[in-house]
Amino acid sequence: MENRSISAQRVSGSTQGVEVQVRKCEPGWSTPQFSVALYALQTNPHSAEALRLYQRVARFVKGRVYRVGRRRYQDLLPEAAFEEIASEVTYQMLSGALHQFRGHTLSELLGFTRTIADRTLWRAARRRIRERETLAARREEIQGWSVHTLRADQALIAVPSTPLSEADTTYLLALLNAGSLARLARALGVSRAAVTQRVQRIRGRIEKLSEAEQGTAESWLRQSAARSRARAMRRAG
Repeated sequence: MENRSISAQRVSGSTQGVEVQVRKCEPGWSTPQFSVALYALQTNPHSAEALRLYQRVARFVKGRVYRVGRRRYQDLLPEAAFEEIASEVTYQMLSGALHQFRGHTLSELLGFTRTIADRTLWRAARRRIRERETLAARREEIQGWSVHTLRADQALIAVPSTPLSEADTTYLLALLNAGSLARLARALGVSRAAVTQRVQRIRGRIEKLSEAEQGTAESWLRQSAARSRARAMRRAG
Protein backbone atom coordinates (compact mmCIF):
# COMPACT_ATOMS: atom_id res chain seq x y z
CA MET A 1 0.00 0.00 0.00
CA GLU A 2 2.79 2.40 0.85
CA ASN A 3 4.58 1.85 -2.45
CA ARG A 4 1.37 2.40 -4.35
CA SER A 5 0.75 5.71 -2.57
CA ILE A 6 4.21 6.92 -3.42
CA SER A 7 3.72 6.02 -7.06
CA ALA A 8 0.25 7.55 -7.12
CA GLN A 9 1.63 10.87 -5.91
CA ARG A 10 4.45 10.73 -8.43
CA VAL A 11 2.18 9.79 -11.31
CA SER A 12 -0.83 11.98 -10.57
CA GLY A 13 1.17 15.09 -9.77
CA SER A 14 2.16 16.07 -13.29
CA THR A 15 4.36 15.08 -16.19
CA GLN A 16 7.24 17.00 -14.68
CA GLY A 17 9.30 13.82 -14.67
CA VAL A 18 9.42 13.84 -18.46
CA GLU A 19 12.96 14.46 -19.57
CA VAL A 20 13.54 16.31 -22.81
CA GLN A 21 17.29 16.31 -22.98
CA VAL A 22 18.85 16.60 -26.41
CA ARG A 23 22.21 15.12 -27.25
CA LYS A 24 24.44 17.10 -29.54
CA CYS A 25 25.36 14.51 -32.10
CA GLU A 26 24.75 10.94 -33.21
CA PRO A 27 27.71 9.25 -34.88
CA GLY A 28 27.00 7.99 -38.38
CA TRP A 29 24.06 10.34 -38.91
CA SER A 30 24.84 13.56 -40.71
CA THR A 31 22.05 16.09 -41.09
CA PRO A 32 21.55 15.29 -44.82
CA GLN A 33 21.48 11.53 -44.10
CA PHE A 34 18.94 12.02 -41.34
CA SER A 35 16.73 14.23 -43.50
CA VAL A 36 16.68 11.63 -46.27
CA ALA A 37 15.91 8.81 -43.82
CA LEU A 38 13.16 10.78 -42.06
CA TYR A 39 11.48 11.62 -45.36
CA ALA A 40 11.75 7.98 -46.44
CA LEU A 41 10.24 6.76 -43.18
CA GLN A 42 7.20 8.93 -43.82
CA THR A 43 6.82 8.23 -47.53
CA ASN A 44 8.61 4.97 -48.35
CA PRO A 45 8.88 2.91 -45.13
CA HIS A 46 10.24 -0.16 -46.96
CA SER A 47 13.36 1.59 -48.19
CA ALA A 48 16.78 0.90 -46.68
CA GLU A 49 17.07 4.44 -45.28
CA ALA A 50 13.66 4.23 -43.61
CA LEU A 51 14.40 0.81 -42.15
CA ARG A 52 17.69 2.00 -40.67
CA LEU A 53 16.03 4.96 -38.96
CA TYR A 54 13.10 2.86 -37.78
CA GLN A 55 15.42 0.31 -36.15
CA ARG A 56 17.36 3.08 -34.40
CA VAL A 57 14.18 4.67 -33.01
CA ALA A 58 12.69 1.29 -32.01
CA ARG A 59 15.84 0.36 -30.06
CA PHE A 60 15.77 3.71 -28.31
CA VAL A 61 12.07 3.39 -27.43
CA LYS A 62 12.47 -0.10 -25.99
CA GLY A 63 15.48 0.89 -23.91
CA ARG A 64 13.79 4.03 -22.63
CA VAL A 65 10.52 2.33 -21.70
CA TYR A 66 12.18 -0.52 -19.83
CA ARG A 67 14.67 1.75 -18.06
CA VAL A 68 12.19 4.38 -16.92
CA GLY A 69 9.44 1.85 -16.28
CA ARG A 70 11.61 -0.21 -13.95
CA ARG A 71 12.92 2.85 -12.14
CA ARG A 72 9.72 4.84 -11.67
CA TYR A 73 6.76 2.49 -11.97
CA GLN A 74 8.03 -0.93 -10.88
CA ASP A 75 5.31 -1.25 -8.23
CA LEU A 76 2.58 -0.24 -10.69
CA LEU A 77 3.45 -1.77 -14.05
CA PRO A 78 4.45 -5.42 -14.47
CA GLU A 79 7.45 -6.27 -16.59
CA ALA A 80 5.18 -7.79 -19.23
CA ALA A 81 3.55 -4.39 -19.81
CA PHE A 82 6.75 -2.71 -20.98
CA GLU A 83 6.91 -4.51 -24.32
CA GLU A 84 3.31 -3.51 -25.03
CA ILE A 85 3.99 0.12 -24.09
CA ALA A 86 7.12 0.20 -26.26
CA SER A 87 5.05 -1.08 -29.20
CA GLU A 88 2.42 1.56 -28.50
CA VAL A 89 5.03 4.34 -28.54
CA THR A 90 6.52 3.09 -31.82
CA TYR A 91 3.05 2.92 -33.31
CA GLN A 92 2.34 6.49 -32.21
CA MET A 93 5.53 7.62 -33.91
CA LEU A 94 4.67 5.97 -37.22
CA SER A 95 0.95 6.75 -37.20
CA GLY A 96 1.17 10.51 -36.97
CA ALA A 97 3.58 11.78 -34.33
CA LEU A 98 6.42 12.10 -36.85
CA HIS A 99 4.40 14.70 -38.74
CA GLN A 100 4.56 16.92 -35.65
CA PHE A 101 8.34 16.68 -35.40
CA ARG A 102 10.09 19.91 -36.40
CA GLY A 103 13.72 19.05 -35.68
CA HIS A 104 16.58 18.47 -38.12
CA THR A 105 18.80 15.89 -36.42
CA LEU A 106 18.56 12.38 -35.03
CA SER A 107 19.35 13.69 -31.54
CA GLU A 108 16.36 15.99 -31.72
CA LEU A 109 14.16 13.13 -32.92
CA LEU A 110 15.26 10.95 -30.02
CA GLY A 111 14.49 13.79 -27.61
CA PHE A 112 11.04 14.06 -29.20
CA THR A 113 10.60 10.29 -28.92
CA ARG A 114 11.71 10.34 -25.27
CA THR A 115 8.91 12.75 -24.42
CA ILE A 116 6.30 10.51 -26.06
CA ALA A 117 7.68 7.40 -24.34
CA ASP A 118 7.68 9.02 -20.90
CA ARG A 119 4.15 10.37 -21.30
CA THR A 120 2.86 7.01 -22.52
CA LEU A 121 4.39 5.32 -19.46
CA TRP A 122 2.86 7.97 -17.21
CA ARG A 123 -0.60 7.44 -18.72
CA ALA A 124 -0.29 3.66 -18.36
CA ALA A 125 0.64 4.08 -14.70
CA ARG A 126 -2.34 6.38 -14.11
CA ARG A 127 -4.66 3.82 -15.69
CA ARG A 128 -3.28 1.13 -13.41
CA ILE A 129 -3.81 3.35 -10.34
CA ARG A 130 -7.45 4.01 -11.32
CA GLU A 131 -7.97 0.32 -11.97
CA ARG A 132 -6.51 -0.68 -8.59
CA GLU A 133 -8.55 1.92 -6.75
CA THR A 134 -11.76 0.86 -8.47
CA LEU A 135 -11.15 -2.82 -7.79
CA ALA A 136 -10.30 -2.07 -4.16
CA ALA A 137 -13.40 0.09 -3.69
CA ARG A 138 -15.66 -2.56 -5.21
CA ARG A 139 -13.87 -5.63 -3.86
CA GLU A 140 -16.78 -6.71 -1.65
CA GLU A 141 -19.22 -6.28 -4.51
CA ILE A 142 -17.02 -8.27 -6.90
CA GLN A 143 -16.51 -11.01 -4.33
CA GLY A 144 -20.25 -11.04 -3.82
CA TRP A 145 -20.72 -12.01 -7.46
CA SER A 146 -19.08 -15.35 -6.63
CA VAL A 147 -20.86 -16.03 -3.33
CA HIS A 148 -23.52 -18.72 -3.61
CA THR A 149 -24.63 -21.95 -1.96
CA LEU A 150 -23.48 -25.10 -3.75
CA ARG A 151 -25.81 -28.01 -4.34
CA ALA A 152 -24.58 -31.40 -3.16
CA ASP A 153 -23.61 -32.44 -6.70
CA GLN A 154 -21.72 -29.18 -7.27
CA ALA A 155 -19.81 -29.58 -4.03
CA LEU A 156 -18.28 -32.75 -5.43
CA ILE A 157 -16.58 -30.81 -8.22
CA ALA A 158 -13.08 -29.93 -7.11
CA VAL A 159 -11.98 -26.50 -8.25
CA PRO A 160 -8.22 -26.59 -8.76
CA SER A 161 -5.95 -23.99 -7.26
CA THR A 162 -4.48 -21.46 -9.65
CA PRO A 163 -0.83 -20.51 -10.12
CA LEU A 164 -1.89 -16.97 -10.98
CA SER A 165 -1.39 -14.05 -8.63
CA GLU A 166 -4.23 -12.89 -6.39
CA ALA A 167 -4.63 -9.74 -8.49
CA ASP A 168 -4.89 -11.70 -11.76
CA THR A 169 -7.25 -14.24 -10.17
CA THR A 170 -9.55 -11.52 -8.85
CA TYR A 171 -9.56 -9.76 -12.22
CA LEU A 172 -10.41 -12.91 -14.18
CA LEU A 173 -13.18 -13.84 -11.74
CA ALA A 174 -14.60 -10.34 -12.10
CA LEU A 175 -14.53 -10.71 -15.89
CA LEU A 176 -16.17 -14.15 -15.81
CA ASN A 177 -18.93 -12.92 -13.52
CA ALA A 178 -19.44 -9.72 -15.49
CA GLY A 179 -19.98 -11.81 -18.60
CA SER A 180 -18.18 -9.59 -21.09
CA LEU A 181 -15.33 -7.13 -21.49
CA ALA A 182 -17.77 -4.27 -21.98
CA ARG A 183 -19.71 -5.02 -18.78
CA LEU A 184 -16.56 -5.26 -16.69
CA ALA A 185 -15.30 -2.00 -18.21
CA ARG A 186 -18.53 -0.28 -17.19
CA ALA A 187 -18.38 -1.79 -13.69
CA LEU A 188 -14.79 -0.62 -13.19
CA GLY A 189 -15.30 2.74 -14.86
CA VAL A 190 -12.57 2.18 -17.44
CA SER A 191 -12.50 1.75 -21.20
CA ARG A 192 -13.03 -1.60 -22.88
CA ALA A 193 -9.55 -1.24 -24.37
CA ALA A 194 -8.08 -1.03 -20.85
CA VAL A 195 -9.82 -4.28 -19.88
CA THR A 196 -8.65 -5.93 -23.11
CA GLN A 197 -5.05 -4.87 -22.46
CA ARG A 198 -5.18 -6.21 -18.90
CA VAL A 199 -6.53 -9.56 -20.09
CA GLN A 200 -3.84 -9.75 -22.76
CA ARG A 201 -1.15 -9.13 -20.16
CA ILE A 202 -2.60 -11.87 -17.95
CA ARG A 203 -2.66 -14.21 -20.94
CA GLY A 204 0.97 -13.35 -21.59
CA ARG A 205 1.88 -14.22 -18.01
CA ILE A 206 0.05 -17.55 -18.33
CA GLU A 207 2.02 -18.36 -21.48
CA LYS A 208 5.25 -17.85 -19.55
CA LEU A 209 4.30 -20.43 -16.91
CA SER A 210 5.58 -23.98 -17.01
CA GLU A 211 3.55 -26.51 -18.99
CA ALA A 212 2.15 -28.02 -15.78
CA GLU A 213 1.20 -24.60 -14.38
CA GLN A 214 -0.46 -23.63 -17.67
CA GLY A 215 -2.56 -26.79 -17.46
CA THR A 216 -3.57 -25.95 -13.90
CA ALA A 217 -4.46 -22.38 -14.86
CA GLU A 218 -6.55 -23.57 -17.82
CA SER A 219 -8.36 -26.12 -15.63
CA TRP A 220 -9.11 -23.41 -13.07
CA LEU A 221 -10.42 -21.11 -15.80
CA ARG A 222 -12.69 -23.82 -17.22
CA GLN A 223 -14.15 -24.66 -13.81
CA SER A 224 -14.59 -21.01 -12.89
CA ALA A 225 -16.23 -20.25 -16.24
CA ALA A 226 -18.59 -23.20 -15.81
CA ARG A 227 -19.65 -21.98 -12.39
CA SER A 228 -20.17 -18.46 -13.70
CA ARG A 229 -22.43 -19.80 -16.46
CA ALA A 230 -24.36 -21.88 -13.95
CA ARG A 231 -24.94 -18.84 -11.74
CA ALA A 232 -26.03 -16.77 -14.73
CA MET A 233 -28.54 -19.48 -15.74
CA ARG A 234 -29.94 -19.66 -12.20
CA ARG A 235 -30.36 -15.91 -12.09
CA ALA A 236 -32.07 -15.95 -15.50
CA GLY A 237 -34.36 -18.77 -14.38
